[in-house]
Amino acid sequence: MSEFNPEVLDQSEARRAMRLASYASVTVALILIVAKTSTRLITGSVAVLSILVGSLLDAIARVVTLLAIQHSHQLPDHEHRFGHGKVEALTALAKSAFIVGSAVLLLFEADARGLDPRPIEKGEIGISVMLM
Repeated sequence: MSEFNPEVLDQSEARRAMRLASYASVTVALILIVAKTSTRLITGSVAVLSILVGSLLDAIARVVTLLAIQHSHQLPDHEHRFGHGKVEALTALAKSAFIVGSAVLLLFEADARGLDPRPIEKGEIGISVMLM
């Protein structure tokens, strides 16, 4: 018969809570992306596009974080004697690359819109979604 070990239970519960929080976080991010994509299509606003890109980056970061959490909690093996904790640092590097790439794309879109300005349609919808 094995002994009851509260540390193992607490660690298991903490991992489960982290995983559930990550799933909820990704779900909220996806809902916001759908709302902001619709608003971008309705308004044509570059400001809404920039908020949408921010939400996309946030969703990507949350998914990558979720995967990193799952991977980093794996037990050490023959190839990783000290565990898989370094994956979190690589995750931060990937997030940084996403941010830089999206910033460059937004700069191009803003520049194009500056050279060929168009009026924003249904601005009140854009404002209400941006307040979310």
